[in-house]
Amino acid sequence: MRVAVQHGLRAAAGASSAVWRGDELLVLGALDGVVDIFEPDAPDEAHDTQLLTPVPRRHRFTTSPLAPEVLAGKRLFYSATNSAMGVGGVSCSTCHFEGRTDGLTWTFETDTRQTPSLAGVVSTTAPVTWSGQVASVADEADITTRGRMGGSGLTDDQLQSIAAYVDSTPLAAPATVDADLVARGYALFVRSDVGCYGCHGGDQLTDREVHVVNGKVRDTPSLLGLAGSGPYMSDGSSRTVRDVLERAREPGFMGDTSMLTDEDLDALEAFLLSR
Repeated sequence: MRVAVQHGLRAAAGASSAVWRGDELLVLGALDGVVDIFEPDAPDEAHDTQLLTPVPRRHRFTTSPLAPEVLAGKRLFYSATNSAMGVGGVSCSTCHFEGRTDGLTWTFETDTRQTPSLAGVVSTTAPVTWSGQVASVADEADITTRGRMGGSGLTDDQLQSIAAYVDSTPLAAPATVDADLVARGYALFVRSDVGCYGCHGGDQLTDREVHVVNGKVRDTPSLLGLAGSGPYMSDGSSRTVRDVLERAREPGFMGDTSMLTDEDLDALEAFLLSR
């Protein structure tokens, strides 16, 4: 016998997963902290189909620790059915998995761009986007949902809620590396002839400015959480941090590691991955 699941069941429950228990369907609504249990209803003998009850039994197992504004933003960020957000079954989390990155590079109308990680307090590194022309996270949420996602438009409060959620996503833990190697790498990082610190200085490791890199105007990304945000460069053309450092040995890239030994690059890489 087949079981028919109502259209929109997963979306309506805010589900993150579902599992069968005998004839019952258990749907986890992670954002709501509930489990909905859908039971068999009257069978449709003519079509050999078993329907499920349209109204489930609901069990609450937790309450969200998130502030109301952050939770509201997370609901919007994960929604693939809200027409104000977009059409076609996509959500912000489609590319920014868990508020971070899918690790992919996408080709748009005029450019190729790697999905940037949204971990950390992104607002402290504004302007945002690879081209650095957007003033805030809320503004970028508006541009993306109405443009690339085809949404009908969000209210200012909703856009601020999305920004609050994005800023709540913590950075991944940095790589654990030898402290002496990290210290040596930092000394190289701040050397003026190597040229990293001039753009990637300060607490956020970014000057929050735009520069011409490989012929393209690019915002300086923060290097915090670098270990969890690959591939690298705006077009995703460097798979690893070490690839970026090796490319910097060639004229016309960015920075200059041509005078550094392989051991120096080991130390510089260790420092960057420790942030």
